[in-house]
Amino acid sequence: MNPQLSPARTRSQSKKRRLKFLTALPLLFLLSACRENSASTGDPGKDGPQSGGPSQSHSEVYVSAGSFDMGSNYGEADEQPIIRVDVDPFYIDKYEVTNAQYKVFLAAVKNGAKRVLHEDCPKDKDHQPSPAKNSEINFRFPKDYFSNPKFDTYPVVGIDWYDAYTYAAWAGRRLPSEAEWEYAARSVENREFPWGSERPLTPTAKANYFNPRPNRKGRRDLERLDKFSTTAVFDHADGFPFIAPVGSYPEGKAKCGAMDMAGNVWEWTSSSYHLYGKKSPKNTKILRVLRGGAWDSPSSFLFRTSNRVSVQPNVRRVSIGFRTARSLKEGEK
Repeated sequence: MNPQLSPARTRSQSKKRRLKFLTALPLLFLLSACRENSASTGDPGKDGPQSGGPSQSHSEVYVSAGSFDMGSNYGEADEQPIIRVDVDPFYIDKYEVTNAQYKVFLAAVKNGAKRVLHEDCPKDKDHQPSPAKNSEINFRFPKDYFSNPKFDTYPVVGIDWYDAYTYAAWAGRRLPSEAEWEYAARSVENREFPWGSERPLTPTAKANYFNPRPNRKGRRDLERLDKFSTTAVFDHADGFPFIAPVGSYPEGKAKCGAMDMAGNVWEWTSSSYHLYGKKSPKNTKILRVLRGGAWDSPSSFLFRTSNRVSVQPNVRRVSIGFRTARSLKEGEK
């Protein structure tokens, strides 16, 4: 079965509220199966054309082949029905792509580096991150987030799906499919969160989320969605006022070793959005799938490994970033 299973959803009321929030602004066998690597080699990819790749190093972890149950009977409508998925072995970035890495890409493009564009991507796209909107700056998001070197180890944000696609191709990699992303995050242990079943702030912070202070109505919604105490959430118990540097929560890493797969920033996947068990839409004006939740997510409910959000591929927010993946080369183990 092709691991690129990306679905469309039946929108529940809570899903609409979640998207509105997003638009306004994330066994011994397994231990032996996962290993860390640093690679800069090209990858032919299976989710679109890919380039040969420059000398851009990505710290990556290995995810062995396997089968898992994708989805959840306890999630929202678009997480059902649960489907059994077979996944080929692959590598996925240990960390989200950082500002520093993305700056190297932009410099290469400026100097005439060959780009691989998706067929729907404007040919004159400059791939510059979108600056924070006024409403986002009001949440104390810094205006110089991308330009200031002190944020170089933070995940790049304000980029759309086409930017992420082109970066991955330039780096000789690709975006992970939705099924690959979920498999890497939950493992064959079927974890609710990448680290297990404990809540993100219990007993110590395992993820970065919900830093803005909501209004009174927002608080009521949070109390209904989550069982957290308002003190733990609203007093920034995760340690950062907005986005955190990549790898800041070692206790929240996935079984395979990937960091920040819950919280910090939403992550683009290669997959188009449709219902489980259905075929991908034939039209090119399709939605793309985000995974993982973000620093401004109002509830850890959005951090579950089965949770999914659909958005237009040209959406840019200071809560959306990405990580890359690659297939194994011929003869590679």
